[in-house]
Amino acid sequence: MALAQSVICSAQGFVVSRSSAGITQAVAAERVHLLGGRRKSQSWRVQEERHPRVVHCRATVHEVKMIHEGKSFILEVAEDQTILEVALDNGVEVPHDCKLGVCMTCPSKVESGEVDQSEGMLSDDVVERGYALMCVAYPRKDCVIRTIPEEELLSLQLATANDA
Repeated sequence: MALAQSVICSAQGFVVSRSSAGITQAVAAERVHLLGGRRKSQSWRVQEERHPRVVHCRATVHEVKMIHEGKSFILEVAEDQTILEVALDNGVEVPHDCKLGVCMTCPSKVESGEVDQSEGMLSDDVVERGYALMCVAYPRKDCVIRTIPEEELLSLQLATANDA
């Protein structure tokens, strides 16, 4: 079984994958099964099983070290999952409410790595300072993320709004 590095869906109904060896192959879309994945902008990996007619696609998984209340948790988070979603699934009790990126109840600071939070409502300069809402934070690289008090992020966001 070889994992491809990238997958592109073509208009002709094929999924085109480029393997790490540089081999490009076209696979009929009806032979592709998506494992997880809800986001259209997702990058996928293709895995062809021994059964030659079935190709499984799955999202790239990143290691996220979450520091919450002085404890460290290592989470395996796929690019199509939010950090909050996986934390809750693994029994990490972090504050949250709306899960839509608007209430600011799940604030965090990205210490290293990269997350996509384009679905959230934080201002660009707050995001550039490394702040994130876990409910809309999708990992793009392995990362370290620390939960912070809601007030810390709220004061930054309000200061930014007042500067505008």
